[in-house]
Amino acid sequence: MQIAGTRGLPDLLVLDYQLSGPETGLDFFRRLRSEGVRVLAILVTGFTDESRVIEALRAGVSDVVPKSGDYLDYLPEAVERALSQERLRKASEEALLLRDREQHYRTLSEALPHLVLTCDAAGDCDFLSKQWYDYTGSHRTRVTDSRGSTPYIRTIAKTFAATG
Repeated sequence: MQIAGTRGLPDLLVLDYQLSGPETGLDFFRRLRSEGVRVLAILVTGFTDESRVIEALRAGVSDVVPKSGDYLDYLPEAVERALSQERLRKASEEALLLRDREQHYRTLSEALPHLVLTCDAAGDCDFLSKQWYDYTGSHRTRVTDSRGSTPYIRTIAKTFAATG
């Protein structure tokens, strides 16, 4: 089987270890990975050999479900756990990326000789560069009101927006 592309991939594959041909479900999963296809997988197997379980987990399979009389009762839990772990992994990845981008932006804005501030549509600012504080002689605690809002800056931001 050739993989044409990754569009339309399922969120998760449930693979039986024993397939009808010479290739095992684990071999198939490894081939997908070698072709660059990244998809979650749960391996269902009738074997209870620990070395196969370890081999599957090292290959990147999310879980191994022993094929017993009631494995279909356990399978939905394994699927939900794998999907939940993937959601958490992606959220963590996105949070790290956001943190890195924010740090890059702050570093860049501090390197500029200009006053840099970012404000929302209401004029509340979430970032004021060091140059802004140096230029205005303001202190971070004096710029915000008791709600953490920036009324003084809001006036400046609206003035900038109006003069465009």
